[in-house]
Amino acid sequence: MTSPLPLLLALTLLTACASSPPTPSAPSQPTAVMRLDWLSGRWHGKAGTTYFEETWSAPEGESMIGMFRAMKNGTAGFHELMTLERDGDAVIMRLLHFGPKLTPQESDGRALEYALVETDGVGQAIFETPGEDQVRRIVYRLQQGHTLDISLMDKEGAVVHRFTLSR
Repeated sequence: MTSPLPLLLALTLLTACASSPPTPSAPSQPTAVMRLDWLSGRWHGKAGTTYFEETWSAPEGESMIGMFRAMKNGTAGFHELMTLERDGDAVIMRLLHFGPKLTPQESDGRALEYALVETDGVGQAIFETPGEDQVRRIVYRLQQGHTLDISLMDKEGAVVHRFTLSR
């Protein structure tokens, strides 16, 4: 005959574990990508006959995905696919440019990379690249909660392009 002692011991342990109060966890800190959630959503604007649109997904799994397009007279002439991803301790923006019919614009097919160098977590993010690209710095600034200013700067800090978009 088998002893009931092991069964009683197992039931006692299960009961004790089930009735123990949960151990409080430390408050979670927002990850670097999560601190960019203010970028998520659809942004759009117009300059003359050119319509601009930038859309960002909500952060999920240490990443965000975005797209930008420019349309002139109703025809898309420029597309940009972007990701924001945690890469070790850094957040890296990777982007690829495409012309009409998704014709790649980067001759080597490699994504341009910009590292997040500064963010306040509520409305400003600055990305930089050490490369020799024309655009060395990308600055996002949220104005009054509904306007997004995007400045593309060269290595001297001069603004090469500026976009003002609204939700």
